Amino acid sequence: MTNSDLASKLKDDTLLVNKALVGGRWVGAREGSVFAVTDPATGEHILPVPDMGELELREAIDAAHEAQKKWAKLTGKERASYLRKLYDLVVQNVEDLAIILTPEMGKPLQEARTEILYGASYIEWFAEEAKRIYGDVIPGHQADKRIFVLKSPVGVVGAITPWNFPSAMLARKLAPALAVGCSVVAKPAAADTIVGARPWGTCGEGRYPGGRAEHRHIHQRSNGWFGALRKRQSSKDLVYRLDECRTDPDEARCGPDQEAQP
Repeated sequence: MTNSDLASKLKDDTLLVNKALVGGRWVGAREGSVFAVTDPATGEHILPVPDMGELELREAIDAAHEAQKKWAKLTGKERASYLRKLYDLVVQNVEDLAIILTPEMGKPLQEARTEILYGASYIEWFAEEAKRIYGDVIPGHQADKRIFVLKSPVGVVGAITPWNFPSAMLARKLAPALAVGCSVVAKPAAADTIVGARPWGTCGEGRYPGGRAEHRHIHQRSNGWFGALRKRQSSKDLVYRLDECRTDPDEARCGPDQEAQP
């Protein structure tokens, strides 16, 4: 299924995005590099998406680092309201999102609908949990000591998601990170990177009244350099990953004890 064929099936063709979201703007790779997302059933090219490199990743992390300061200052209730709006947007567009997911990932349409709603349930759940990020009071070892525990955001979260649940796994990683006050740089699997771009892109492009959830969405064939960049120790570049996960057969696994491969 080609781009034009797919767009003609959608009620809202703006859901079909071939850009990456960085700093609140939809952008391409600096050098104009792209790679094609293909239909696994037919091999047809669906849409070219930007092949982002290390420079673009650094820009996304820098933008997320700055934006996170403001996002973290919001109350849990305020962050919950933004996530709830995102949940509503996903549910309202479930049919279009399923139509996009089916040709790029290969799932039957009904299963694609189920995944979209499954992913939306994570957003709904963590939107409510954002209001209940409790601290604790721990008994001290001395009578004149009182120990408080306050939970705070760790900073920029880097999320790499697998190909088999391209919508739900983005929701499973991004929703909790945003709920607790972290900003996010997300790198979906290259095989099916389209379906999650627009729904989560609404977080970062200001479609919410009064503000935006801080999320950056990038596309890249390989995540080897992502693991290498994770090991940098400056506070600006440190990225906390929610999972260590191989997302494509040609991607290097970057676990805690393994060196990233180029």
